Amino acid sequence: MSVPRGPSIAVVAVLGVVAFGVAGAALVGVLESDPDAEALVTDVIDDDGGVDTVRATEISTHELYDVDEDEPRVLTTKAEIEVRPPDHRRTTVISSTGPEIDAGDVTVVNGSTRTHYFADSERMMVDDESDWEAIQHSPETLFESFDVEYVGTDDVDGREAHVVEIEPATDAAAIDGVSILVGETEYVLGADANADASNASRTTTWWIDVEAGFPIKERIVTEHENPREHVLQRERTVRTVTYENVRFDEPIPDERFAFDPPDGTEIYEPAESFDVSTFAEADDAVPFPIAEPTPPDGFELELVTANEFEGDSTVQFLYRDGDDLEDDSLLGRITERPPAYDPEDVREEGVGDVDGSLVSTSMGTTLVWHCGDVRYELTPDVDGDGEALAVAVAESTGCPP
Repeated sequence: MSVPRGPSIAVVAVLGVVAFGVAGAALVGVLESDPDAEALVTDVIDDDGGVDTVRATEISTHELYDVDEDEPRVLTTKAEIEVRPPDHRRTTVISSTGPEIDAGDVTVVNGSTRTHYFADSERMMVDDESDWEAIQHSPETLFESFDVEYVGTDDVDGREAHVVEIEPATDAAAIDGVSILVGETEYVLGADANADASNASRTTTWWIDVEAGFPIKERIVTEHENPREHVLQRERTVRTVTYENVRFDEPIPDERFAFDPPDGTEIYEPAESFDVSTFAEADDAVPFPIAEPTPPDGFELELVTANEFEGDSTVQFLYRDGDDLEDDSLLGRITERPPAYDPEDVREEGVGDVDGSLVSTSMGTTLVWHCGDVRYELTPDVDGDGEALAVAVAESTGCPP
């Protein structure tokens, strides 16, 4: 469920009996007189259904359908949530099969302060300038306007719910991106008209509690028009969030929206991203000079990013020799950060004129060399001799004068 407030809504009224299959189970029932779909959705977006607090067990499931795979990968996280709209929330992870999410992780949103405690690494991120909200409703985050269809009623964990299906209006413009946290790294997924996200169709289904007027289940189905051009080569994504054992309007003590980490926990601030798209802009943004690589023949620069994290700056870049993700690519990184690999991962030293090292990383074989305190990394993904290509690029790049 996702953020902002008050977009316009184009509503398609659907009268009569409508059958709707839910997860292959029974058909959804229909009331004798359908409620106003526009009013249901508007009330959720404008006022969170009018609820004061929400407590529940939240079950989040992601089904990832990748190109050429017969079965989806399914990631599930179970957490206890305590919410006081609009900007107070506590999430405690009970279990998870997702990456970099562990039992005992705690996220607290308290006004403009957001904290994430990572139990496995005993680290906690504190963001004092957060704009996260306690409840996030996906349609208002992704599009300025959308069409709503009333489907009927259904049972969710023993509670009766109105079912509404929401799709972006034909002329809907995508709005600001969505900020998400994966482990200790925060990403902003833009909704720019030229981005991968725009080459997809999305259908959101809400199950809105009849008594509370609040969504107790949400399903977002994303179908990618050109899956081989998608950044992750993904055909389809299904995200489902269900609230079980939900309780509305129970008092929640203020102390639940604060978190005191265990002794010895390392506290840090989130990364700050810089608005760059070229090496020249990145060179101006970071505190050290950078040497712009000379790409191999046929390769073009796809992107350049820059950020600062815990006092260290990083520039990342990607070259590719075509538009398809199956084409050859060269991923690069220029950073002050400590290496993410261990000494035993170094396969070969003294490589090329840059006196580099070949290192086995999660991305493949990476060529590493140093320019003072700054580390350069090149990771090729090519059909031919990737190591030779990386060495050639490194030797033509060298270090800044």
